[in-house]
Amino acid sequence: MSFRHNITAILLCAAMSLFASCATSEKTHTDAAPSPEAQSDRLVEIDFTALEKDVVSDPERALNTLDDFIYSDNPELAERLVYLNILFGQASLNLLEQRQAAGALGPALAADLLTNAEESFSLATSSQQSEYHPAAFRGLARMQQRQGSFVDAWEFALTWYEIAHNDFSLDDHLLIGEIGLARLVAQHQIGADEMAAPHLAIESLEAAIAIDASLYNSRIKLADFHTWQQRQQIAATILKDAITASPNYGVAYQRLKTLCLGDRNLHTATLKELCETVASRGTVLWYYGEALYLQARDARVASDFVKAMTALDKSQQAFEESAALDANFESSCRAWISIVKTQRVWMLRDEGNIDAAIAAAFEVMDYNPSALKDPLEDQSLANAIDYLIADIYSAGDMRKAIDLLRKVCSVDDSVALFVNNLGLFTRDLAGTLIRREQHNEAAQLYQESWDVYSRLVELRPEHPRSVNDRALIAVYYLDEHHEFAVQELHRVISIGEALLAEMDENVPEEERRSVDEAVGDAYENLAYYQVFRLNQVGNAEKLLKASSAHYPFKERDGVKMIRNKLEQIR
Repeated sequence: MSFRHNITAILLCAAMSLFASCATSEKTHTDAAPSPEAQSDRLVEIDFTALEKDVVSDPERALNTLDDFIYSDNPELAERLVYLNILFGQASLNLLEQRQAAGALGPALAADLLTNAEESFSLATSSQQSEYHPAAFRGLARMQQRQGSFVDAWEFALTWYEIAHNDFSLDDHLLIGEIGLARLVAQHQIGADEMAAPHLAIESLEAAIAIDASLYNSRIKLADFHTWQQRQQIAATILKDAITASPNYGVAYQRLKTLCLGDRNLHTATLKELCETVASRGTVLWYYGEALYLQARDARVASDFVKAMTALDKSQQAFEESAALDANFESSCRAWISIVKTQRVWMLRDEGNIDAAIAAAFEVMDYNPSALKDPLEDQSLANAIDYLIADIYSAGDMRKAIDLLRKVCSVDDSVALFVNNLGLFTRDLAGTLIRREQHNEAAQLYQESWDVYSRLVELRPEHPRSVNDRALIAVYYLDEHHEFAVQELHRVISIGEALLAEMDENVPEEERRSVDEAVGDAYENLAYYQVFRLNQVGNAEKLLKASSAHYPFKERDGVKMIRNKLEQIR
């Protein structure tokens, strides 16, 4: 027991931050011990009822009280020695837990406290005083649990259970259940040998719940135990009981969600039943709505369109009812309803029902205009609309794509993707109409394209591609804004070349290429203005040479066209 007297020194040093004086304050076996008579007198004076309370509430004081008795050779203390060791071990573990909870447990103190607990409880297990064996094996199980040795902890727990389970208190049942669950997890996660007598942990947790039905965390642990043993239905039933007992706590709902990852039918069925039986329905309905949404997603993956749409309808209804019942849920329910409505857009598109998907998209925008601002990823509304536009464009219906983009931008013209596409599509359709000699409508579309690109530049004033594309409209297609467009093209070159100079090897090649191409386009558009608008040679050749130095280099068709015109006016 060479570590025991070090605890007092460690505690004193930690409290006073006097590390240099630790050597002088530390007790050793050679320190003068109290005389046997003094020890006997002190033992008589101890109020053991108060000491047992200190073991729980003030374990540091209890350790200081017990310290001088543990090593005593005084025969008058022999009968009390095992009992004192039990108290010493319990106080050591209690102090460890207190310090750990307070974030004030250093490694040296932790090691000493665990060693002291192990030595104290081991001494008691080898004693002939068998009445102390239950507390000793309990202490060893708890000590091993605290240092993460769950296999050993369960072995001690089984011995303790065998000799004392008929006298178990609520705390005893809870400890057996907690250690048993950790042992089972060790079996599955780190490959420990198969756990012996797992049913004892289950029975202890069940006994604890029978004693105190309000033990929410014990229900969670019991459900976890069955989950690890792949008893999904039993675990779901236990979680349902936990929700029934405490419907406003979220842990059981999350466990149920994870448990039913591969069986959303069980997930939704369990929560549906709870909606019908639990008085506090607002919370249950919220989680029921989430479960139905997940069921719809799974059904979509399985191409079960009817089931998916039915689940979405029920999900929306559940969130609406939840919001109506509890104002605290109103904001989150609205967010979820927006998600549900957006998922409906995706499902309609999956079915090839593009018009219905477009209508559903506008229903989302009417309900939640800010949904367009969600990141362009995965199942967002903006991403769905982008896919719908691509579908329409691929089908060759440019007017329908433009009409959709106009409506989207009328709802929110701050989403650069849609503003850019509207500017591009109106420009391209105008070009098609020019070739058909429909000049009046083409002129209107070019003007619209200029206006739309102007909005885009407001959104991205330092974006080379956006600035160039607006200037291009004036240079090529309008009879106004020319001087301004030329200034903007020079600004594109300035911005773009600065960006290129700042880029390092970590910049994606696609991003670098886009900026480089915009700079080249600006040089080319300046040359076009020089040759076609002014009908001058000027520095056009120099501009064309600069343009060809940028992506896609010599493959620029516009450069060839401008050079041909240049030859004509020389």
